[in-house]
Amino acid sequence: MTSISVKEQTWEELNGLKKAGNTMDDVIRKLLQFYRKKRG
Repeated sequence: MTSISVKEQTWEELNGLKKAGNTMDDVIRKLLQFYRKKRG
């Protein structure tokens, strides 16, 4: 496992994307999948 440092506001925004039963890892993976699709 790797730890990352983010600003408090960023953490709050990421936490807002989290659904019940999901981990922060799930949130970050979904963001990366979205980014890859948009990037083409």
